[in-house]
Amino acid sequence: PAASQLRLSKAPLIKDKRNAEFLNVTAGIRSTILLTLKDAIKSSAQADPDMWSIVRSAVDAMVEQFWTDVEQEVERGLHKALLQEKEDADAPGPSGGVGCGLWYRFRACVLHHYLPHNRSIFGKFRDPFYCFIFLLTLLPIHGLR
Repeated sequence: PAASQLRLSKAPLIKDKRNAEFLNVTAGIRSTILLTLKDAIKSSAQADPDMWSIVRSAVDAMVEQFWTDVEQEVERGLHKALLQEKEDADAPGPSGGVGCGLWYRFRACVLHHYLPHNRSIFGKFRDPFYCFIFLLTLLPIHGLR
């Protein structure tokens, strides 16, 4: 029992170490991919042969400045996803009194039918509740949307 507890307590550390090694090993590949993507975006944005040279240089400068933020966000997102534990992963959702609980259930039902995460537009049109909400939004009534 004590040995299994020790293994369980070391498991997150081993996983974090593996993830850190993974980030270190793939750093070169990520930078190559990001550089290729940046060059593709630049060439696509500057593809018009009639583009003025001043606009071309402005687009080049904007992509360069924007790209440093993109690289930082990619690295930060990977670091957060692989190395940091999700502190609020098991946190309960919003709760309140009886009125709030009913409101939250109603809101969840409407959102589940109107903005489902697992259906295409064709799947949405097969849902009568979605069609009802969709038709309501087509009415020219101020404040209904």
